Amino acid sequence: MSAWLHLFRKEFRLGLPAMLFTILMYFVVLMTSSFFSFKSGHVIDAMFVVSLVFIFPHFFYLAFYLFISLQSERKKLHLWLSNPMPGYQLILAKMASGFVAMTISLFIVCAVCYITYFVLGTKIPIQDWLSYTDVVKIGSFFILHIYLIAISIAVWLLFFWMIYRLLASRLGIWVSVILTLILFGLWSYIISKLQSTVLYTILTHWGKISLVPFINNLDISTRHGIQIAPLTNTSYIFLGTYIFEALICLILFFVSCWILDKKIEV
Repeated sequence: MSAWLHLFRKEFRLGLPAMLFTILMYFVVLMTSSFFSFKSGHVIDAMFVVSLVFIFPHFFYLAFYLFISLQSERKKLHLWLSNPMPGYQLILAKMASGFVAMTISLFIVCAVCYITYFVLGTKIPIQDWLSYTDVVKIGSFFILHIYLIAISIAVWLLFFWMIYRLLASRLGIWVSVILTLILFGLWSYIISKLQSTVLYTILTHWGKISLVPFINNLDISTRHGIQIAPLTNTSYIFLGTYIFEALICLILFFVSCWILDKKIEV
């Protein structure tokens, strides 16, 4: 365990410049928008909008971080694979460091977003839309799904990167890139067709969880004096979808680790 923690710290140090760059880029955009909004007196509004927009790229943060980290190993792959630890530990160290970096970045952006929302509430009757408690409830639900989707995208990227490396060791770079893109397109087509089948419905559409109690418990009652009609029981999610996607991610992760351990040549 101590060896893995040492590897994790090393991966985090290597990825630190990328994390700092993304945070710096966020603050540059934030300050630039504030500067141009100063004369109109909408600095807080601009900061809120920029922070809100910067939340969405975090869906791809972990995948981007992992891709950069894996690409950095390309020229020294023999050194990376010479590590005595199994492939899943090598990959987990990279993903864990990316997860921490993503959390730090997302926390900063969300903190600024919430603070500016709070400040806006002292200027305009923004509570008619969402109270501060509502923002926390909805934000927590949304951020949870950012993490889930980010992990899923990162695992898919990992899988196809391993496919690419496997092909590249035998066919060359450009042929491998083309074949990997073809495989990705073919796989995406198969998945889209699978999702419209009865089998997919059986595997995923169970464990219905209604969102109506969650939404109706929010403090939203009026929007500028207009009464919102009660929600009907049509808004729900399926526990089966989450478990199915989690199993797919686990399978892809361990297949990727197996390819790294057994099939990739340096």
